[in-house]
Amino acid sequence: MTYASKNLCDLLGVAAAELESSDADAYAAHVHADDQEVYAGLVANAGKGPGTYSAQYRLVTADGRMLHTNDTLTVEMTEEGELSGYSVLADITELTGEIGGLKFLSDTVPCGFIKYTCDTTPQVTYINQKMLEILGFSEKDRFSSEYLEMCKRNIFLLVPVEERRRFGLYLKLVYRREAPIAGEMAMLRSDGTPAYLFGWVTKTVNDQGVEEFQSVCMDVTERHLDKTRRDAERYLTALSEAYDLIFEYDLGSCTVKYLFGRGFPELQWVQGIPMKMDDVTDRWIASTVDRQDREAMRAFFSDFFQNKPMPSGRSSVIRFGMQSSDGEVRPCSGQFVKIDQFVSLFCCKRGADVASDGAKGNPSAEGALPGDADEVPRVQIRTFGFFDVFVDGKPIAFRNEKSKELFALLVDRRGGFVSSSEAISFLWEDEPVSPVTLSRYRKVALRLKNILDEYAISDVVENVNGKRRLATEKVSCDLYDYLSGREEFAQLFKGSYLSNYSWGETTLAGLLGDVSHATDRNPS
Repeated sequence: MTYASKNLCDLLGVAAAELESSDADAYAAHVHADDQEVYAGLVANAGKGPGTYSAQYRLVTADGRMLHTNDTLTVEMTEEGELSGYSVLADITELTGEIGGLKFLSDTVPCGFIKYTCDTTPQVTYINQKMLEILGFSEKDRFSSEYLEMCKRNIFLLVPVEERRRFGLYLKLVYRREAPIAGEMAMLRSDGTPAYLFGWVTKTVNDQGVEEFQSVCMDVTERHLDKTRRDAERYLTALSEAYDLIFEYDLGSCTVKYLFGRGFPELQWVQGIPMKMDDVTDRWIASTVDRQDREAMRAFFSDFFQNKPMPSGRSSVIRFGMQSSDGEVRPCSGQFVKIDQFVSLFCCKRGADVASDGAKGNPSAEGALPGDADEVPRVQIRTFGFFDVFVDGKPIAFRNEKSKELFALLVDRRGGFVSSSEAISFLWEDEPVSPVTLSRYRKVALRLKNILDEYAISDVVENVNGKRRLATEKVSCDLYDYLSGREEFAQLFKGSYLSNYSWGETTLAGLLGDVSHATDRNPS
């Protein structure tokens, strides 16, 4: 160091002569022992050539105090052809404090704050009182305290199963880029209900020199639920034109509500009232569903309650007989329409054309609402092996690979709605939801719409307030045929599924599991 400013000397409590030396780096002696490698890396970068470099490390003053600093080093080439640099040092001690770089937010806004390791199974090392309040943990409650200790050993236990994949991808992205990511996601309260948080995740190095993640979160549950209610109302308006009976199932609170019915006056008195999911569903099946279809219906709902995406031989659309007030049994179909990761609408339609007694009480192919058995859909979809779509026997020539992948994702969801943020997390797995990716996604969705319009099949994809779903009743698909459980389709699956796309592995694992169970039951 050839020059030390008065401010630097005052900061460290030393004289300029103690730092200025052409023979040795006296300044390095004030760098914290655990941060010597960080400082050495900064100096090494300076040797690469002209440019600006930065690093954060700790300094130890003459009286033993520890300061957190941000060093911005600018390197220039002198007229003699030698490299020369100067540093601008910022004291960031107040921003880091005793619990890390984000403590100051706790003092200014009501934020939850949590620190956890960068391991494959991240362990919580610190959680502030506000975060405990958001998640409903109480030190006075023994069960709550014990459950919290278990969650501290694996932060993924605080994340709903549906969100764990996305959360894991974001952590990998933060670690690799060493840049914070912001977004909204759900976490589980101590009672198992979801809390919706908006927050930031960043990677830092703690006082022991160990890498860790830090998150600051704000509780936006009320705002999220309000938005969900408004979305559900819009969906209900659209769906009530196509269905005769609609229930809302909330797996987060384990409740069901009767929302809409055409010709069901006996249900009006409970409209909009949350009721216990299991009991009410069982009573409704016992009093309304034709006796011979009740067991299949109970199994169908049981799979849904357990959040099974692909139960063996069953799907999200079922045909059954419904008893009317006059005692007549009428054929019906029912299916779940997903609103978000917890809320789904069970929609029933009277007058389904049940082809035979054998079809009643058995779920149809995924999303394949009953219709004319002799009518062959124009659109045929192949998912086993590589993904392709055919119209009148001719393959669609997708000009954009991402629009094709989006269509494949809608097929994989089997009639469920896919939001923009969900689609982005699959189409661009390593990138967070941002204005850039949202703009990119809108272009992909428009290209998909254009290619479907070109082939005169735009009606196979429905768009409600930016969420898209495949109208499964208007297509023929090998996956849906296979899941119907009908004997003629039992050999369709040969062990591969959506080979073009890595995210298809989740569904593939379920299919392989079904094959394994079937083999165990029928050894040959």
